[in-house]
Amino acid sequence: MDVLPVGTDYPPDHLLARHEHRCAQLLYGRSGTMLVATDDGSWTVPVDRAVLIPPGVAHEVRFLDVTTWSLYIEPDAAPVRQLAFVYRPAVVLNAVNAWLHQLQDTP
Repeated sequence: MDVLPVGTDYPPDHLLARHEHRCAQLLYGRSGTMLVATDDGSWTVPVDRAVLIPPGVAHEVRFLDVTTWSLYIEPDAAPVRQLAFVYRPAVVLNAVNAWLHQLQDTP
């Protein structure tokens, strides 16, 4: 599978310790607020926003009563590495398209 959608509910003030993925991760907050940190910076990601984390970037996330949907994108499925300059080491996406909202309906 080139893109894997995963939905998760996190309790208030849950810390997901520092980790990294071999895939790119589009982390979308359907509710609540996320605090995302990498070696190069930290971001507050409010509700209905997403953060794009490139493959191999170590990060930790504190979830403040959050429901998330993630898309894990295989490196060969999209030109993620070619566009690394756009979102290196991560970027908060302010304009979340309607299709991202539809992730909550994914079985």
